[in-house]
Amino acid sequence: MRDLPLAQLKIDQSFVAGLPLDPNSEAIVKSILAVGQALNLEVVAEGVETREQREFLESLGCDLYQGYLFAYPLSPGDLELGKVCS
Repeated sequence: MRDLPLAQLKIDQSFVAGLPLDPNSEAIVKSILAVGQALNLEVVAEGVETREQREFLESLGCDLYQGYLFAYPLSPGDLELGKVCS
């Protein structure tokens, strides 16, 4: 088997936005997760904005999450541990 030069696979925020109600988004996300898991890659969901989205992704086995649910973009001057983590 050919080694892929990557360690992570990302789920685009356009698919995450429809979760958990849009069946098409759900099918695409499940497919991305299946590919990532089959290739032993971490899967990162970007654009997670609600607890429902995060819980849904977690139930499907998603590894990592990015989005406004966790933090808003910061300037370099604001990037301090105390300002990022709650």
